[in-house]
Amino acid sequence: MSNDDKSTSSASALCMADFWRQICRQKHEHCISANKNHNKPPILPKRVLDVANPSLSGPLLFCPPPGFRARYVTLSHCWGEKRLIRTLRSNISKWITGIPLAEIPKTFLDACDITSKLGYQYLWIDSLCIIQDSTEDWRDESTKMADIYSNADLCISALDSHDSSEGIYRSRDGLLHRPCRLWDEAPPGLCILQFSGLPIYAFADPSPPSSSTGPLAHRAWVLQEELMSGRRLIYGKNILYWSCLTMQVSTSEPDDFSAVGDTRFNNYLGWRQYFQEAIAKLRGTDVISRSDMENLYQCWLLVIENYSQRGLSRGSDKLTALAGVASEFGRITQDSFLSGLWSRFLWRQLLWSVASKGAPPFNREVPPKSIEPRLVPDFLGPTWSWSKIDGHIRYFHQYPLDKMGDHEVLVEILCSRCSPSSPKEISNNYSGVLSLRGFLAKAIAKPFSPGSKRIVMHDGLLESPQPTKEKIGQIKSRVDTLAKEIPIYPGDARPLGETASVDSSDLSQLPWSIDSSQYGSGFDNEIHSPGFSLIPKREFPVIQNLRDPIYPGHPVINFDGEQVGLWAPDLPSAQETVEIICLAISSNRQFVFCIGMELVNRYQNRYRRVGLIFWEKSAWATAAAETNKSLIELE
Repeated sequence: MSNDDKSTSSASALCMADFWRQICRQKHEHCISANKNHNKPPILPKRVLDVANPSLSGPLLFCPPPGFRARYVTLSHCWGEKRLIRTLRSNISKWITGIPLAEIPKTFLDACDITSKLGYQYLWIDSLCIIQDSTEDWRDESTKMADIYSNADLCISALDSHDSSEGIYRSRDGLLHRPCRLWDEAPPGLCILQFSGLPIYAFADPSPPSSSTGPLAHRAWVLQEELMSGRRLIYGKNILYWSCLTMQVSTSEPDDFSAVGDTRFNNYLGWRQYFQEAIAKLRGTDVISRSDMENLYQCWLLVIENYSQRGLSRGSDKLTALAGVASEFGRITQDSFLSGLWSRFLWRQLLWSVASKGAPPFNREVPPKSIEPRLVPDFLGPTWSWSKIDGHIRYFHQYPLDKMGDHEVLVEILCSRCSPSSPKEISNNYSGVLSLRGFLAKAIAKPFSPGSKRIVMHDGLLESPQPTKEKIGQIKSRVDTLAKEIPIYPGDARPLGETASVDSSDLSQLPWSIDSSQYGSGFDNEIHSPGFSLIPKREFPVIQNLRDPIYPGHPVINFDGEQVGLWAPDLPSAQETVEIICLAISSNRQFVFCIGMELVNRYQNRYRRVGLIFWEKSAWATAAAETNKSLIELE
């Protein structure tokens, strides 16, 4: 069997890409209905590259007349550290007659090649289609990013390229990344029930890299390109990927395996798809249901989580790099922009925290390469906005992700003022004040440090090193039937699947935790300790060992010396203790979520935010009972 598939530039790779594109354009009803330019080509952007230029001088920069329509392709790429070819006021007249091939970097040449081979004439590349030394042109075009990418027929993503010199194509042995179809239908007894009647494939690589692994996936500017592009053809290290509203596939998995097999690729893009679908569904709609609106704002929180993990070369671009998708979001929702937040459901958007050492992750892992958070350089924002922080922002602290309906709103937002008030107004200087009314409580936070000494915790809080006999007695009868042969995985001591007998008569010696919601109304509190946690999985509890003790975290203690909650500071603190004013924003079954504040101006009752507080609910009832609602201003 001959193999001519030695590169991602091969004819077979291009054939696969074109097949996906044609299927999407002709068969994907959802993609067709969401594409406002399906029946007629869109109006071209202000400038595009004409790759069909027969001249040996290379592609030329085409400035179409007003209203000129044609289908075009966009390129998503990393600028990198090396000097990049750019359109400037000094060379734009030269580029219009043709850009010399010798000056065009390899990534751009490969993009021109793909564009031409797929039958397109026009290609949009940011560094060449925006005048880079014109503040006015750059400001105007950067706010049009949403339209430029959403109107494009296809977006080519150079996933594996650190800069424009590395090119898009990669050498590879295509046979090593291509599935082999063994049977059209599984032989009896070979597969589990849900795969019966389906074809069976053999994969040379059982865990191919996803489209989220590559230099491009870590660039902040690229997120809005991903979100606003209806169709993406992604060139990875050895694999081509396709992503649209209907399917996510690759040359390693050329069929849509969303219903069977490994769904990791689809799960990663799930929230992206939902955001894209919501935008497409609500575009041009006058009446939006509350549930659709809530879901859209939930997606915005996930957008911010993902965006905050990506890198920016210039801090001044903190909100500029999100301006395109924010402009589209604001246009659909008709909402006011508040330095990365929105007026509607503002209470929920205030509940952000910074994922860092000691901050409460609960059952979400802290990124292993997370950096110490810091203020964004060359950018000013209000203390209540995540935009001022260079760090991993987190809105959801455990799985499954909580919804707005899971919260009881405790704060009144009387007024919100922020300038600039539109994402189209490009700026690196945002100022704003919130007027809030709510319950306040004072507490002391003790910043985490290695070797921090544990504090006696409030009865019933998240962790308890010595569960009380009363609590043990409450659940003992329930555990008796479960603890006789519970699988234990203590790291190095026993292979997976082996069981050990547990003597439930001496439960006080077990380091354990139980989620009371899984075991009926008789178990009012959760009990946790540093060694193990009893985690319900489906209908069966499993005890698992945690190699490191549950973090001591940044404890929040009341003035009686009891720990009442945990603190997620916005920035590292060198102080041993920090006195914090806590403003209750909302509560769920377990916590009251508070903004931690410091007083700025006593006469104006003005505060600044210093973190997010997770105050145990029953402990808050005691603290808040002694106070009335207070009116404050948060800057």
